[in-house]
Amino acid sequence: MNRFPFLDWLRGLALVIMIECHVFNSFARMDVRNGGLYALSQFTGGMAGPLFLFMAGMTFAFQMDRLERKQTSPRGRSVSCLRRAGYILGWRT
Repeated sequence: MNRFPFLDWLRGLALVIMIECHVFNSFARMDVRNGGLYALSQFTGGMAGPLFLFMAGMTFAFQMDRLERKQTSPRGRSVSCLRRAGYILGWRT
C-alpha cells in the first residue's frame, strides 16, 4: 500500500499544534490569559481537531477511490466503510 507523505506531515503538524496549545495553557499565568499571544495560541490549538477530521475524510475518500479502481462491489465498499468506522470507534472487526 502506498503512503502519502503529506498526510503524515499534516498529522505531525496537528500533533505539534495540539501539544503547543495544551502546554501553553497549562503553564500560562492567569494574568496572561486575557489576550495577545495566549488568545492566538488557543485559536491555533482549536484547529488541531478540525485538521484531524479533515485528514480522516481525505483518507476515507482515498480508500473509497482505491476500492472503486479495484472494481470492488458496492457491498464490499460498504463493508470496508463500516469496518473502518469500527476501528475509529474502537471496535475491532
